[in-house]
Amino acid sequence: DMLVRASSGRGRRWANVPWVALLAPQETKTAKDGIYVAWLFHGDGEGVTLALVWGTQHFRAAHRGAKGATTVRQELAKRRAGACTHIEHKALEDAGFRVDVEAPLFASTPLAKDYEHSCLVHRTWSIEEPMPPDEISRSQELLLETYKKMLQARH
Repeated sequence: DMLVRASSGRGRRWANVPWVALLAPQETKTAKDGIYVAWLFHGDGEGVTLALVWGTQHFRAAHRGAKGATTVRQELAKRRAGACTHIEHKALEDAGFRVDVEAPLFASTPLAKDYEHSCLVHRTWSIEEPMPPDEISRSQELLLETYKKMLQARH
């Protein structure tokens, strides 16, 4: 069973990268922390990214201020590299995913820029290229299977 959450930010904290998240309750019940699968809609409106991401809010809260964003991004890079050791790279890369690299989400707010750094695995589609439903479905199924395997290894 998966929980589904969606947001484009709240109050004064608009992200400019709206998202829909699929959360495994044993890992997290919120997109603020933990690892989950998300559809991230680009800040420039030109694409969408399917990703396995790490929630950034608890990192951000612990590192406020001008140097905080750099610290958060450095910590996310370390955690991303460590978490990716549990991922079968070849099958994902063969399906068009990128592993352990930041996702270009064309974010313009600090919160949304953290999303770019929090992606463990991602695949992007441009609005200019066709997105066949069967390909989208296969990609999401593969990423959800990867997520389940990663959670089994972590818990």
